Amino acid sequence: MRPRRPVLPAPLVRNRRGRGRRSGNVIREPAPGSPLVSSFPSQPQRPTAGPARAAPPPPIRWWLVGPLGAAMLAVLARWISSGGMRHIAADRHGHRDPHAALESLKQAFLLTAADVARVAVLALFAAVLVAAALTAVRLIGRRRWNYRRYAIAPYRTDDATPEQVLALFQDWHQQIHQRLHCRVLFGQPYLALEEHAQPSDGGPEMAMTIVCP
Repeated sequence: MRPRRPVLPAPLVRNRRGRGRRSGNVIREPAPGSPLVSSFPSQPQRPTAGPARAAPPPPIRWWLVGPLGAAMLAVLARWISSGGMRHIAADRHGHRDPHAALESLKQAFLLTAADVARVAVLALFAAVLVAAALTAVRLIGRRRWNYRRYAIAPYRTDDATPEQVLALFQDWHQQIHQRLHCRVLFGQPYLALEEHAQPSDGGPEMAMTIVCP
């Protein structure tokens, strides 16, 4: 049970007519059932916790599921084409061999694996031949790129903004850029900036050069 607050009577003050009245604030008890009012700021209501979200399903690894599915379909097609359905049906006497279907399925799996291995070996052999041919063509084609070194003598008063430097490198890139078929066959030429320090009587001298075809 909630304790009741004490009620303090206000002092009696007489007016000119001799009647008494009470002055001051009188603390009254709240009516039963009425809400209590506080002078402190009210705290915001916390949102009610909703239902817990279910964890997302794991992603499907198609790089593993795809080849396995293709292999299963290949084995099934090989088994059906080799007459595997005949081993499931009963013979003319009404008898069924439960091991004949498994043996035929195993035989279809072995034949399919042998075919896949044969195709893989042929593809690997073809890839090795193509790689060897491209390597030989590149080694021969790179000989046509004659690289030379040119000295660069900038003036002391030369000053360039970052945008101008970027435009210069983009221009150099466009000059030596090759098309896709040319890059595959003959490779991509390069461009290099070098800085050399040469000893002299007055100290080392710095020289800047550019290497390009």
